[in-house]
Amino acid sequence: MPRRKAVEGVLRNFLGTYISRCSDYCGYWLFGFLVSERFKAEFDLLNPGRGDSETPLVFAEQLAATKFEDQLRKAGLDLSMVQEARLTISSSIDVTKASVHGHPGPVFNVSFRAWAVMVDGRPCECEHSAIVAPHDPRVESCSTRGG
Repeated sequence: MPRRKAVEGVLRNFLGTYISRCSDYCGYWLFGFLVSERFKAEFDLLNPGRGDSETPLVFAEQLAATKFEDQLRKAGLDLSMVQEARLTISSSIDVTKASVHGHPGPVFNVSFRAWAVMVDGRPCECEHSAIVAPHDPRVESCSTRGG
């Protein structure tokens, strides 16, 4: 069985890559499309939904599963070592005003919590947070990868 530190590293690296600016949807940071007051989503990282990946929410779930599996592989761990793995994304109910690329607007504190249970029953978890502004193409820069 993998050591607890290895699994914790997988979860930490997974959240780091998932929350990064490289997670874009149509060239814009993915999470701006999802965030709103009281937003909450939970994804099964081992069995992602098979819905229309044209929607930001389904795209986010499929991307999470792909990035989780990629981090497992990079750590030399097999997917079969994981009994359960989930990601919860939730935004705060408090809307804050901040400057986004020089333009004032609302922002949300968003919590990303990933947890996994290994086949031997050992649980591991990791949590990160990020400040996310709702998507607004008038003030955001589009990535050269998208749109």
